[in-house]
Amino acid sequence: MTSTTAAPALLTKSFTTTAGKTHIDLAFSTTMSKGGGSIFVTDGAVQTVINRSTGQPELRVVGATVTREIPVSQVSINGAHVEFDASGLAAGRAYNVFMGSGTLVGDGRAFAGISAPGQVVFTTPEAAPAPALGATIDIEDRTLRAGEDLTVTVTFSEAVTALNQDAVSAEHARIKGMSASADGLTWTITIGAADSIDSASNLLRLDMSQIASTGGLRGSGMLASRPYAVDTIVDAWLTPHISVSDTGPFDNDGITYDRTQTASGFLAGSLAADEHIELTINGRSVDPALVHLEVAGEGWSWTYDANDETGEPPVFGEGENTIVARIVNADGHGSAAVVQRITLDTIAPSIATSPHGATDLAVGADIVITFDEAVYWQDQEGDGDVLHLFGDNDTVIKVVLSAANFSEDGRTLTIKPADHKLQADTGYSLRLPENLLDLAGNPLQSYEMAFHTVGGPSAVRVFVDGDGSYRAGETLTFRIRFDEAVRTVGDAVPTLGLSNGAQAQFAAVNGTEMSFTYTVANGDDKAGLAISDTSGLAGKVQDIAGNLLAADHIVFSGIYDNLGHGIIGIDIDTAAAAPAAPLLANASNSGSLLDNITSDRTPTLAGSAEAHALVEIYKGATLLGSGYADAGGNWEATVALEHALADGLHELTVRQVDKAGNASSASGLIALTIDASAPAALAGVFLASDTGVSNSDRITRENYAVLSGTGAEANAVINIMNGAALAGVGTSDANGNWTASVDAPLQEGVHTVTVLQLDKAGNSSAASTPLSFTIDRTAPETAPPAPVLAAVSDTGILDNDGITSDTTPTFTGTGAMANTIVGLYLNDRAAGTAMTNALGNWTITALGDGEGGLVDGNYSVGLKQFDVAGNASDYSALFNLVVDISAPVTALTLDLAAASDSGASAIDNLTKVTTPTFSGSGAAANGQVALLVGATEIGCATADALGNWSFTIEAGKALADGVHQVRVRQYDAAGNAGADSNPLAVTIDTAAPTLVDVNGSLIGRKFALTFTEAIRFSPSGRFELGGLFGNEVFESSGQGNSWQITDGNMLNFNISLTGFLRLQANNGSVEDMAGNAAVIGVPDWPITII
Repeated sequence: MTSTTAAPALLTKSFTTTAGKTHIDLAFSTTMSKGGGSIFVTDGAVQTVINRSTGQPELRVVGATVTREIPVSQVSINGAHVEFDASGLAAGRAYNVFMGSGTLVGDGRAFAGISAPGQVVFTTPEAAPAPALGATIDIEDRTLRAGEDLTVTVTFSEAVTALNQDAVSAEHARIKGMSASADGLTWTITIGAADSIDSASNLLRLDMSQIASTGGLRGSGMLASRPYAVDTIVDAWLTPHISVSDTGPFDNDGITYDRTQTASGFLAGSLAADEHIELTINGRSVDPALVHLEVAGEGWSWTYDANDETGEPPVFGEGENTIVARIVNADGHGSAAVVQRITLDTIAPSIATSPHGATDLAVGADIVITFDEAVYWQDQEGDGDVLHLFGDNDTVIKVVLSAANFSEDGRTLTIKPADHKLQADTGYSLRLPENLLDLAGNPLQSYEMAFHTVGGPSAVRVFVDGDGSYRAGETLTFRIRFDEAVRTVGDAVPTLGLSNGAQAQFAAVNGTEMSFTYTVANGDDKAGLAISDTSGLAGKVQDIAGNLLAADHIVFSGIYDNLGHGIIGIDIDTAAAAPAAPLLANASNSGSLLDNITSDRTPTLAGSAEAHALVEIYKGATLLGSGYADAGGNWEATVALEHALADGLHELTVRQVDKAGNASSASGLIALTIDASAPAALAGVFLASDTGVSNSDRITRENYAVLSGTGAEANAVINIMNGAALAGVGTSDANGNWTASVDAPLQEGVHTVTVLQLDKAGNSSAASTPLSFTIDRTAPETAPPAPVLAAVSDTGILDNDGITSDTTPTFTGTGAMANTIVGLYLNDRAAGTAMTNALGNWTITALGDGEGGLVDGNYSVGLKQFDVAGNASDYSALFNLVVDISAPVTALTLDLAAASDSGASAIDNLTKVTTPTFSGSGAAANGQVALLVGATEIGCATADALGNWSFTIEAGKALADGVHQVRVRQYDAAGNAGADSNPLAVTIDTAAPTLVDVNGSLIGRKFALTFTEAIRFSPSGRFELGGLFGNEVFESSGQGNSWQITDGNMLNFNISLTGFLRLQANNGSVEDMAGNAAVIGVPDWPITII
């Protein structure tokens, strides 16, 4: 019986690509199972071949670049779904799925397979673009001036740990410093003045192609900041602080009671002749002449004293006042402003509250006095810091005051019971002295108060045995001291509650002291253990008279050491944790922070541990040194001299031993590199800011001198030294190339500096060979002669008219300074420079913006000459240049002059004149018109004021016979050519017609002369026919009856005579259409008419 089961068919297919793996799901018409063979995923095709071993057909992949073979044994089948994965396929490429017959089976029948491209095909997704490092730039929104740097914040999309200075450029500014945040995402760049200029729009650029993140992500392209303005015309500046008459306890808090002020400060650089210090107080300007300058060390100081004013001086008003100072020049340019704000306060402080009049002040209570404003204790000699409490029982209590007695806001004075030691049931008086001042220095007026205390014992102090640190098993003894002898109440057992939840138990009483003990157990850890509950004392203690201890008479605060020298902290510590990995202390970090490279062979490490713990440094098991943590847990420890470290890498750990004696395990490692070898001295130091004629003469106008060189260690710090003083700083790049600039503008004159390099460990090289250079900022005294437009560039009609069509005109000149640079300026824009020769002669070809040519317009052309330092003179006399590259557009007319149009017609442009005259109109007034014959200009004429013109061809350029296409072209004053006129066809004909036949005819009694070309009977022409019986005259005026011209070249005569006749003609009686006289030949012709 034949089976009716249908072969399995592929119904649907789906493809999903995730993380580089493509999942393929084939859905069939029936439940599927595995046959044999493989499934192929490929970008090629397949062929069916016979396996020679088995004799069975199989698929072979051809023409592929990527193929994945999936054995059917690795395929997953779920009912009618066949699923498998293909990995490593190229992105954005089409792939086919192929399988042979019988690879899969459904309902016992083999699937026919897939062998044709396009049956099961999919395309992998395009690869995501490679990520790039991104960044944003934020720059302060203010003008860069001398003395006030700008801060630039660069935020990267990923952490960047190294930023090469070569990747950062700033127009008219120099990079003064770069630093990164701890996470490397934010870099702060400081830029400062680089030259003397007023430039409204400048950019800081970041070359992202030079920057890579810690993860290897690199940027691309150039990133620019928003524009910032630069005004450094005034290149000296005032240092940031203005000193004033600041009265009161603090001399720099900006609060005073002095209305009339002095102000002073320091100047960086020096003032030019047109510069002065502008000083204003509350908006009122101070006469610049009252601001005095004097030499102060290497620089200058300035001073203003209001007492020097001849009129009413500017004074301060109550409240905030503002002093502003800056350097300005005659043109209004200024340095950065220095602002000092100071508050005037002339009102003395007063008492707000006090215990004055109190009759029930507890001896354990604080004496609290408040003021209407902050007050401060002014130290004085003798007992200036002592208050006296006078009791009515003739006792005197001295209280030594310190800053601890005043609240943080200065408005409250507190005297603790431990300091005032008041007795019960006693009257006291207290006088406050006048050396309590407010911030402005106004003294508190004398004030006296009186109050009375109440009775009963008071617990006034607590003592503890030991050093304040205790571990498990140790016993603490607390001793409570009272102001009188005490005892317990009956069988009552006093207790003390501790802040770790434990209790100290009553031990004994001895006169004025009662003792309690507490034994530390594991887990009792508590930093800063305190007595937190005194309810076990109140009501259980009495004095000898039987007065009970009241809760408000428990007035001790803090716990004192055994000798009562001061309050100590109590730490219960039963275990010590491993401290954090140590850091290299700043004092030993001789190079860059955080790089763990130092030249210190006995380096100091730092970190955090438990308060007052002993911290030990180890290399392996060897103890190298130790130190102690302070109360905040901060510690420093130094490697001992006998364990000094050699150059190289050292892995160190620390452990802590806390105050309780617990020893921790080791911390994490610090990998420390010791490098105590000094780098080599730098050779080949150059002045990179060498301006002027030569870049190697070490004469410059740039007072922010920049030095450069090679051969430094990679990423070294370069210091410019003026003697022993640091004058500027720079860095080297990864290849050892370096630049460094001075920090403050240099004065004119000769300067000698050296440079040092500091390697990563901070080792300094020896000084380089001294470099001497000259700062010269004095401009040449005279301006050069005016520039002249070169003849080759002075196009157009007239020489020396300054009008040209040359967009890159050449200028020349003489009389400038010899062997120096001159600069050409067009409308104040630099257009080119040249070197003068020994005679001061020069030539410059001017360029437009972007090195292109000039555009149409008027230009004011001036010349400056520069001295050897590059200082520019004033402008020469100015030259007015007109650039005109626009061709004239008016239409020209052209005609052959009637006088030159010879022959029968004056308008047929047929002439025998070989040097004809042409004329026309439509030219620009007084413009130039050129005549062209064919493509050749043969001459020019100048139009009149109405644009009419005329031109006669010279004899040396006479036209040959033939037809000539004549045009005219006009030129404007700049020499620009307009469009040619329409051509005028002019025929030159200088060949005379020749008589070729004389014929008489009896029929009609006619006689005819035949010529070689068309003719006319000249208006002055005359023929005479003579015979035996008379003669007959023929003149052109008689054309109608006696003669006519036929066929253009035949002159016919009607005659009446017979016989033998002779015909004679005047010269020129016959001429062609151009006016050439016919060549008749012999003087007469014999004719016989019968």
